[in-house]
Amino acid sequence: LDNVTYPIELNDQQNLVKKQMIKKWQERWDIDKHNNTYGILKPIISHWHWCRHENRALDVIMTKMRLEKIGLNKYLHKINLSPTNLCNQCNNGDIETVEHYLLSCQKYNAQRARLSSFMRQLGITQITVPSLLGASNTDPKNKKKNHN
Repeated sequence: LDNVTYPIELNDQQNLVKKQMIKKWQERWDIDKHNNTYGILKPIISHWHWCRHENRALDVIMTKMRLEKIGLNKYLHKINLSPTNLCNQCNNGDIETVEHYLLSCQKYNAQRARLSSFMRQLGITQITVPSLLGASNTDPKNKKKNHN
Protein backbone atom coordinates (compact mmCIF):
# COMPACT_ATOMS: atom_id res chain seq x y z
CA LEU A 1 0.00 0.00 0.00
CA ASP A 2 2.90 2.40 0.56
CA ASN A 3 3.67 2.37 -3.15
CA VAL A 4 0.12 2.95 -4.26
CA THR A 5 -0.40 6.49 -5.46
CA TYR A 6 -3.66 8.12 -6.17
CA PRO A 7 -4.66 11.70 -6.89
CA ILE A 8 -5.67 13.89 -3.99
CA GLU A 9 -8.06 16.75 -4.57
CA LEU A 10 -6.58 20.22 -4.08
CA ASN A 11 -9.06 20.99 -1.32
CA ASP A 12 -8.02 17.82 0.53
CA GLN A 13 -4.35 18.75 0.12
CA GLN A 14 -5.01 22.21 1.54
CA ASN A 15 -6.86 20.72 4.51
CA LEU A 16 -4.00 18.31 5.21
CA VAL A 17 -1.46 21.13 5.08
CA LYS A 18 -3.62 23.29 7.37
CA LYS A 19 -3.98 20.46 9.90
CA GLN A 20 -0.23 19.84 9.85
CA MET A 21 0.48 23.56 10.31
CA ILE A 22 -1.89 23.79 13.26
CA LYS A 23 -0.32 20.68 14.79
CA LYS A 24 3.19 22.18 14.49
CA TRP A 25 1.95 25.54 15.80
CA GLN A 26 0.35 23.82 18.82
CA GLU A 27 3.58 21.92 19.52
CA ARG A 28 5.51 25.21 19.49
CA TRP A 29 2.81 26.91 21.57
CA ASP A 30 2.95 24.11 24.18
CA ILE A 31 6.64 24.88 24.69
CA ASP A 32 6.25 28.68 24.89
CA LYS A 33 2.80 29.23 26.40
CA HIS A 34 3.93 29.34 30.03
CA ASN A 35 6.19 32.31 29.34
CA ASN A 36 3.40 34.84 28.79
CA THR A 37 -0.11 35.74 29.89
CA TYR A 38 -1.53 34.99 26.47
CA GLY A 39 -0.45 31.38 26.74
CA ILE A 40 -2.18 31.04 30.08
CA LEU A 41 -5.35 32.61 28.68
CA LYS A 42 -5.35 30.45 25.57
CA PRO A 43 -3.67 27.06 26.05
CA ILE A 44 -4.97 25.52 22.82
CA ILE A 45 -4.67 26.95 19.32
CA SER A 46 -8.19 27.41 18.02
CA HIS A 47 -10.63 30.07 16.89
CA TRP A 48 -11.42 32.49 19.68
CA HIS A 49 -14.69 33.89 18.33
CA TRP A 50 -16.15 35.14 21.62
CA CYS A 51 -13.14 37.37 22.24
CA ARG A 52 -13.48 39.24 18.99
CA HIS A 53 -15.29 42.54 19.06
CA GLU A 54 -16.89 44.27 16.09
CA ASN A 55 -15.29 47.50 17.30
CA ARG A 56 -11.77 47.17 15.86
CA ALA A 57 -10.22 49.66 18.30
CA LEU A 58 -11.57 47.71 21.30
CA ASP A 59 -10.41 44.42 19.75
CA VAL A 60 -6.88 45.82 19.36
CA ILE A 61 -6.78 47.09 22.96
CA MET A 62 -7.92 43.70 24.29
CA THR A 63 -5.28 41.91 22.23
CA LYS A 64 -2.56 44.30 23.43
CA MET A 65 -3.62 43.65 27.01
CA ARG A 66 -3.52 39.88 26.47
CA LEU A 67 -0.03 40.19 25.02
CA GLU A 68 1.03 42.64 27.76
CA LYS A 69 2.18 45.07 25.09
CA ILE A 70 0.13 48.09 26.07
CA GLY A 71 0.97 51.55 27.36
CA LEU A 72 1.53 50.54 30.97
CA ASN A 73 4.84 51.26 32.67
CA LYS A 74 6.03 47.65 32.79
CA TYR A 75 5.99 47.49 28.99
CA LEU A 76 6.99 51.12 28.42
CA HIS A 77 10.00 50.69 30.70
CA LYS A 78 10.98 47.52 28.87
CA ILE A 79 11.10 49.41 25.55
CA ASN A 80 12.81 52.44 27.14
CA LEU A 81 9.82 54.79 26.96
CA SER A 82 9.37 55.13 30.73
CA PRO A 83 12.00 55.70 33.39
CA THR A 84 10.25 53.25 35.72
CA ASN A 85 8.09 50.15 35.57
CA LEU A 86 6.18 51.24 38.70
CA CYS A 87 2.60 52.49 38.80
CA ASN A 88 2.51 56.31 38.92
CA GLN A 89 -1.00 56.29 40.40
CA CYS A 90 -0.52 54.11 43.47
CA ASN A 91 2.96 55.23 44.59
CA ASN A 92 3.32 52.10 46.71
CA GLY A 93 5.97 50.26 44.74
CA ASP A 94 3.63 48.13 42.60
CA ILE A 95 4.78 47.35 39.08
CA GLU A 96 2.23 48.63 36.57
CA THR A 97 1.26 45.37 34.88
CA VAL A 98 -1.98 44.46 33.14
CA GLU A 99 -2.97 42.53 36.26
CA HIS A 100 -2.27 45.54 38.50
CA TYR A 101 -4.15 47.87 36.15
CA LEU A 102 -7.21 45.61 35.98
CA LEU A 103 -7.35 44.23 39.52
CA SER A 104 -5.68 46.48 42.05
CA CYS A 105 -4.69 49.98 40.86
CA GLN A 106 -6.14 52.42 43.38
CA LYS A 107 -7.04 54.93 40.68
CA TYR A 108 -9.69 52.57 39.29
CA ASN A 109 -11.34 51.32 42.52
CA ALA A 110 -14.72 52.94 41.69
CA GLN A 111 -14.79 51.49 38.16
CA ARG A 112 -13.71 48.09 39.49
CA ALA A 113 -16.55 48.13 42.04
CA ARG A 114 -19.10 48.79 39.27
CA LEU A 115 -17.55 46.07 37.12
CA SER A 116 -17.61 43.63 40.04
CA SER A 117 -21.29 44.33 40.64
CA PHE A 118 -22.09 43.80 36.96
CA MET A 119 -20.09 40.56 36.81
CA ARG A 120 -21.86 39.21 39.93
CA GLN A 121 -25.15 39.73 38.09
CA LEU A 122 -23.72 37.45 35.38
CA GLY A 123 -22.83 34.82 37.98
CA ILE A 124 -19.11 35.61 37.97
CA THR A 125 -18.06 35.94 41.59
CA GLN A 126 -14.32 36.39 41.19
CA ILE A 127 -12.74 38.94 38.87
CA THR A 128 -9.53 37.59 37.35
CA VAL A 129 -7.37 38.62 34.43
CA PRO A 130 -8.50 35.54 32.44
CA SER A 131 -12.19 36.28 33.03
CA LEU A 132 -11.73 39.92 31.97
CA LEU A 133 -9.62 39.20 28.91
CA GLY A 134 -11.62 36.24 27.63
CA ALA A 135 -9.69 33.12 28.56
CA SER A 136 -10.37 29.95 26.60
CA ASN A 137 -12.42 28.53 29.46
CA THR A 138 -14.72 31.57 29.68
CA ASP A 139 -16.74 31.21 26.47
CA PRO A 140 -20.02 32.94 27.30
CA LYS A 141 -21.92 30.39 25.20
CA ASN A 142 -20.67 27.62 27.48
CA LYS A 143 -23.17 26.50 30.09
CA LYS A 144 -20.36 25.36 32.40
CA LYS A 145 -18.36 28.54 32.96
CA ASN A 146 -15.05 28.42 34.73
CA HIS A 147 -14.02 31.91 35.76
CA ASN A 148 -11.55 31.10 38.51
